[in-house]
Amino acid sequence: MASSRKFMGLSFCGWAVSLLLTEVAAIFLFLSYDQLRNTYLHERRQVVSQLGEEAFAEIEQKSSTWFRHLVVDTGILDGSYSICARQGKDKFDDRGLGDWFAYRLDVTWLAIQEMFFRFAAIRVWVPFVMVMLVPIFGDGWCMREIRKNRFAAASPAYCGYSKYLLCAVVLGIILAPLLPAAMNPVYVPIGLAMCGVALWVGMVYRHKRM
Repeated sequence: MASSRKFMGLSFCGWAVSLLLTEVAAIFLFLSYDQLRNTYLHERRQVVSQLGEEAFAEIEQKSSTWFRHLVVDTGILDGSYSICARQGKDKFDDRGLGDWFAYRLDVTWLAIQEMFFRFAAIRVWVPFVMVMLVPIFGDGWCMREIRKNRFAAASPAYCGYSKYLLCAVVLGIILAPLLPAAMNPVYVPIGLAMCGVALWVGMVYRHKRM
């Protein structure tokens, strides 16, 4: 049983990493800068309309600070573009490879900037979501303790479905920050609420241990 759980955990982590790398590769190779920029401008307008100007300014300021500290100040941004500065100096670069690579970096760094913006938007919802998750967790624990002393059978189907739902929500949270599509800010609490429901079902209907 322990080895099976370990295998399932490794399998989920492997799928999550594989899908995340595929998403990054697709952004780097196929998306256009104008398309990505228009999508993210539309998302910012949604944030303003749903959360207000004050919340938008806080999100924008926090995401810009994270990007500057983690990417610009560390030299990662300049280091990535230094590869393009070799254009025309290498024999293999007589077909504009440096220009193409610089353009793809523009797209990738724009996507990463938006990733920080979305993390900052998630941060706005965390206090409210915690207020919701704490009673859900407490109620699930109490229901679990009550069911231990009753003859009601635990449902392996419910427990399994809750695990799948929880994995799907976590996978969505991992992939969503780089998704090249405008995301309404209300999707964040909805996704976290689904995570809370899956956690409650999994706690209540998991197999009993007397």
